Amino acid sequence: MSRLYVSNLSPSASLANLRECFAACGDVVDVEMVPERNAYQSTSTAYVRMSTQAAAERAATSLHGTVLLGRSLVISHSPEPEARGRKAKDAEPVSNARITQQYRERMAMTYELACHSARVTVRMFFPEPDASSHWRIEARTDRGESVVEASDASRELALRAVAEAWRSLPSSASTPELDWPAIAVALKAVRAL
Repeated sequence: MSRLYVSNLSPSASLANLRECFAACGDVVDVEMVPERNAYQSTSTAYVRMSTQAAAERAATSLHGTVLLGRSLVISHSPEPEARGRKAKDAEPVSNARITQQYRERMAMTYELACHSARVTVRMFFPEPDASSHWRIEARTDRGESVVEASDASRELALRAVAEAWRSLPSSASTPELDWPAIAVALKAVRAL
């Protein structure tokens, strides 16, 4: 099992903090923050998937009890999704982002996504019929406080530009950290990219 359950996280812990902490023990494949029930921003637990069993063992042994942002980490092995009584063919891949709603507008497609404890809306504007037009993509939080926009020759390149623009926003409570690779995967699953 290369999946670890991490608890007793500081409320200010982020995906980047966990990735950096666990990367000292090996390659980190995925980090998933688990939001507390009825809490919008608060997370005190996470799942970390390491690339190998040896890396997971190393992380569990060396990081259990270490202090991250003022809290002692509690690390245990987590059963893989297939081992929880579900058949492997019924298991869904773990993703940090999922589309909760999608709809078409006259000149755009809009996707509402849940990404960790945040909600984000991604609007993809279709290029004009002339050859010089580009795809324009806009991303905003559900409260509309953080908004970024970018355009490029393809939807995928425009989404990458939006992700870079989002990462360059000043860090604040109204600008949640988003897992852009997971958002891209979720959008590809509905053939948006």
